[in-house]
Amino acid sequence: MRTKAMENADQLMTVKEVAQTLRLSERTVWRFADSGQLPRPVALGGSRRWRRSDIDAVMRCGCGKARAVARS
Repeated sequence: MRTKAMENADQLMTVKEVAQTLRLSERTVWRFADSGQLPRPVALGGSRRWRRSDIDAVMRCGCGKARAVARS
């Protein structure tokens, strides 16, 4: 049985949602992702999404340490 926490961890977030969560502009989210300060987004066709679990990990350890939690 899947718990609500497990379902939330599997959710994918848009750049707008990531920006709101981290209190950054959308442009800054893209810059941080390009520079490795945030995990790379998942490519879905022409869309890019971030795993909620990756963003939660960034929030726990701080944006400057995002490379340590980024998935290849």
